[in-house]
Amino acid sequence: MNRTFMFMCIALMGLLWLTGCSSSNGELTLSEVELTENEKLLFSTVSKDTFIFELDGQLPKGEEIKIGVDYYHFGEPQEEIEITSILTDPDPDDGFSESYERMSIMLLEEESETRGDFQMTMEGGGGFSSEFVLGELNTDQKSFSSGSLLENEDMVINDESNEKHYIAQYIIAPSSRFRTFDLEHATQPNDDYETMYLFYIQVLEPEGAE
Repeated sequence: MNRTFMFMCIALMGLLWLTGCSSSNGELTLSEVELTENEKLLFSTVSKDTFIFELDGQLPKGEEIKIGVDYYHFGEPQEEIEITSILTDPDPDDGFSESYERMSIMLLEEESETRGDFQMTMEGGGGFSSEFVLGELNTDQKSFSSGSLLENEDMVINDESNEKHYIAQYIIAPSSRFRTFDLEHATQPNDDYETMYLFYIQVLEPEGAE
């Protein structure tokens, strides 16, 4: 049954990919794709959560797109998990890489292990995919929450600061009481967020670039 639903979800994401566009050079604009109630229900049958973002724009040649997760325990950084690293075309004809369209992160639970599936598609066809593992997440008698961090606002990403742009979160609280999520508070020592995974996208300059 889960395999059937998984196939349906992949097919649905394929349809969602068709509406992308690209207009800007030198940066990426990231925006959250709003799902209908039926789409949310379909994804919820096979995943703990699914984040889908539209990408608009191109990057200068040779730049690297890094997708990863920062793991925190009660606000203390513990581990960085690399999902994938994508090197743009180092020598395209027009000086810019391919145009990107969509990016999705699907969190799946198999027995006691939580893993993820990442996909990115490009305007001209093709794309990238990767699987990753978060590990055993115990939510018994605890509260958990996940969601996008874009808050209905577009996020512009370039290589000017090489900074991580957090786009989604998955958090577990040690009790049934759940504090309203605040990124600044969550990334400092606290008693509210026992386990926190912050998903990010980062654009890096080519090595040796000034």
